[in-house]
Amino acid sequence: NLNSTVSAVNLKAKNYDASVAVYGSEKTTSEVENTFKVLIKKTEKRKVHVTVDVDGVNAIDTNTDNPEISFVKTFDEGYHRITANIDGDDYFKNNNEFYKVVKVVPKPKVLIYSASGIEINKLFEPVYETILTSEFPRDLEAYAAVVIDNMPISKINDKTKAFQGIKIPV
Repeated sequence: NLNSTVSAVNLKAKNYDASVAVYGSEKTTSEVENTFKVLIKKTEKRKVHVTVDVDGVNAIDTNTDNPEISFVKTFDEGYHRITANIDGDDYFKNNNEFYKVVKVVPKPKVLIYSASGIEINKLFEPVYETILTSEFPRDLEAYAAVVIDNMPISKINDKTKAFQGIKIPV
């Protein structure tokens, strides 16, 4: 109807080449599982030898023709280096090695003000350092968040003044 011409070009690689890259979190909290994906791109379907090291310790060492490999890693605080390599006879050698740095920060502190709170604490524990209490503290500056769980309004009304004047980090 539009009298348009559509053209397509089928390009074929002159030489075989493969590349590797690692995708995943750049910043995370300590003691939390993180999933990383190692992506392998190739100009033709061939098996390549892939190695992945995390802080110098081998995490993956395999021959594969899959375009993607996943692995899960938990880190301690600090900076961690992930190195991925592919071995093979390919054209461009500079894309056969990939480096990724992951910054791991301490878990933020969360106050859970609750009469029982054991169930809600289980939700927060994997990602946060939780403080479960039925006594409201005077100083809230040390906490990234306050969760009030199943408390009667009579116990909360006089506590709202504690939230005034708190400086929220940006």
